[in-house]
Amino acid sequence: MRPRLALLVAAVVLIGVSAVGVGLLRANDETPPAAPWDSYRTTSNGLEVFKLLRPCDNVSDIEVAESSTHVEVTLHVQSGERCTDLAVPTASRVELADAVGSRKVYDGECIAQGFANSLCLRLPREVVTHAGTRP
Repeated sequence: MRPRLALLVAAVVLIGVSAVGVGLLRANDETPPAAPWDSYRTTSNGLEVFKLLRPCDNVSDIEVAESSTHVEVTLHVQSGERCTDLAVPTASRVELADAVGSRKVYDGECIAQGFANSLCLRLPREVVTHAGTRP
């Protein structure tokens, strides 16, 4: 009788440990939540998208959807815990199949939240050389 009980206890422990292990693996595979971003600048092969990030945060994934009329960019940000540092503007490079040209650029997280496209349209970042002047 005791060998059966020991075998049953071992099986239950093994199943429990396996379930916890699978849960931890799945938690590590999940994409961090999407986060809104601020503005962009065009580059020779795409965009630089700007977002205020704390030094302990990082952009872990970027999703891009392109059409002939628009570009939709969604940033996924991995947040650092217990970070008290101030956020600073951070640029993330986005490669595109074609130059932006006359296409409109949208924040994908904003659209996913159900806001109207007009509220999710992002504007190019203007270059400022001195306070209040433009080149």
